[in-house]
Amino acid sequence: MIIDPESCKKLLPLVTVYGMGQVYAGTININSASTAVLMALDDDLTQELAERIESFRSLEPFKKTSDIVKVAGFEGALGQSLMGRIAVKASNFRIISTASENRVQRIIDCVVEASGSGIAIRHWQET
Repeated sequence: MIIDPESCKKLLPLVTVYGMGQVYAGTININSASTAVLMALDDDLTQELAERIESFRSLEPFKKTSDIVKVAGFEGALGQSLMGRIAVKASNFRIISTASENRVQRIIDCVVEASGSGIAIRHWQET
């Protein structure tokens, strides 16, 4: 499949080269995914359904993938079909920090990976 430059620009904020590890390979974290990313999970997952996921998690984060069936519209086949494609935890996190003083601004954009042994920096950029 070839993606044109305009579509690529639209997708850029939604993808990362940092995965969620072998256990969660090919899955999307439903506790942090945007509406657009949630809708990409299934052709039947509409914007309204994606927003229901976001509303649910704003009150109570998903603790296990099977919690998806607690969201209205996901009780049946759709919720079951998502089980192997969703996760509720992540190990990689993007952090953007901005500081300014006397017209000088510094931005740090980094990606860290958390594990049982601590945190490893995977990407660091200062501007």
